[in-house]
Amino acid sequence: MNGNTKGGMAMLIKLDEDKLKNAGYDVESVIKHLDKFFSKACKKSVSPSGEIIYEGIEGKDHFTEIMLTYIRLRKAEWFAESCIKWLLYESDKNDIYEEDLLAKERQTNPLFIKYTPKIKKCTDFEIIEYQAAYEEQVKDLLVELQTYLSFLDKRGVLVLKESYRNDYFQYVMREVENNSGKIFIAVSGDRAVGAVVCKIFQGGGEAEITTSCPKIGFISDLVVSENQRGNGIGTNLLSAAETYFKENNCRYIQLEVFAPNIQARRLYEKFGFGVNCYYMSKEIK
Repeated sequence: MNGNTKGGMAMLIKLDEDKLKNAGYDVESVIKHLDKFFSKACKKSVSPSGEIIYEGIEGKDHFTEIMLTYIRLRKAEWFAESCIKWLLYESDKNDIYEEDLLAKERQTNPLFIKYTPKIKKCTDFEIIEYQAAYEEQVKDLLVELQTYLSFLDKRGVLVLKESYRNDYFQYVMREVENNSGKIFIAVSGDRAVGAVVCKIFQGGGEAEITTSCPKIGFISDLVVSENQRGNGIGTNLLSAAETYFKENNCRYIQLEVFAPNIQARRLYEKFGFGVNCYYMSKEIK
């Protein structure tokens, strides 16, 4: 973990409510118990998928509060038994760092090792080109992605509009058709559990003046269903996209990633992507 806390710290927790209930706990009481740990120096938010985020309030000693809570939780049996996601975020002026506390405790803490599930990696999926039979499921995936991004956007700029489901899908299909594109989907059984949208660009507009106009393979969207993440689906979708771009003589693959989407950034970095530019914004007050 990076030691610079000037930009703030946050902790993300997701609990398996069914496990809590089966163990005899009242879920609402457990959440209130958690909230008390963070009540003095952190603000709380809840993601659409039930992840609880406790984010440090600027000007308050949130570092001490979060770290004391970490010490408490790593000794709590109810937490070890029911926790399914536990992350610590820390930011400075230039970047955001993430530490997977659950993975760390499951390797070293006897209490967490006791409750570590023996999960077999899901490998029963295949990557295929988009087919119309999966239209509604691809729409579901795109809605899931936009819902998550809008939650991450503290500015409130990214939103999920009522018309998004159909309008954005139609937009994507037009863009793919107009830019020699392809959509690849990951299918498990009869379900689409992931998708990547590929387009090809070369020159045009400002690029004709400012660049050597290499042929670019562009990934506009990559999404994997939350309950299927960690099984290699995202990496396989990226590989399918790279193969398609290579077959079409593209020189580079480009994409944009929302800065707070740390997990996506980690995936792209692991796949070999590097940062070429920063897209920055400032609110005018």
